[in-house]
Amino acid sequence: MQNTRLQETPAYVIESVDKALRLLQTLRDEGPVRLTDAAERIDVSRSTAHRLLAMLVYRGFAVQQPDKSYAPGPGILSGSGQAELVTQLRSTCRPHLELLARRCGESVNLMVRTGPVVRFVQTVEGSATLRTADRQGSVMSSLEASGGLALVAELPAPELDALRETAPRAWWPTVEREITRAQRHGYALNLAYTEPQVTAIGLALHDGYGSGVAAFSISMPQSRFSTRRRDELALLARATRHDIETDIARGREGRLVVAD
Repeated sequence: MQNTRLQETPAYVIESVDKALRLLQTLRDEGPVRLTDAAERIDVSRSTAHRLLAMLVYRGFAVQQPDKSYAPGPGILSGSGQAELVTQLRSTCRPHLELLARRCGESVNLMVRTGPVVRFVQTVEGSATLRTADRQGSVMSSLEASGGLALVAELPAPELDALRETAPRAWWPTVEREITRAQRHGYALNLAYTEPQVTAIGLALHDGYGSGVAAFSISMPQSRFSTRRRDELALLARATRHDIETDIARGREGRLVVAD
């Protein structure tokens, strides 16, 4: 067996990146860490550690727990099985989502659910001058993101009850309204729940056995959203879902069969 060669320190070290990666290693190998301990571990001030951890939370590599400590997030916990699934989904969905973005002019996002959160794994930006930002790599509550709500609407009652226990009581009526919408119409809405002036419509994606494996959403400035626009987007999104699910069921990469 050959000895593994130790990596040499790069000639030009980017200290902020190195410290963030060391925090990642700590979370991965040791689990939850408090802010003071994190600051001591990488030899920085509490304020610097807080900023670094805030970015890890934003990108889904950490989550802040009720006791204010930081624990590994879905970006770390995603195993190789999910990584393979995400790779396949991105490949299969990309051409269909690009076509959808061209047809509606809005940004389209692909996401997967990991427990109480969804992770955005792909964004295709729309053509409109005023459009929503690229969300790839972001993490959002499954009970707030439109795609997350569409997936939650299909959960068995015990799993739904478990999620209810984690949600603020004042928020649950909104969740129930969107669950009902998804069950009746096949899509859920995010009516500026997470970002001011941003609306999204989300649909679940299923494998060949009918199980929800991912979701996609169309997001837009709230100023362009109306009942008529919702119905137009729902029609386009349902057609896109049908094409994606057909390719998923056949186990092949998506390919465009219609060109605008």
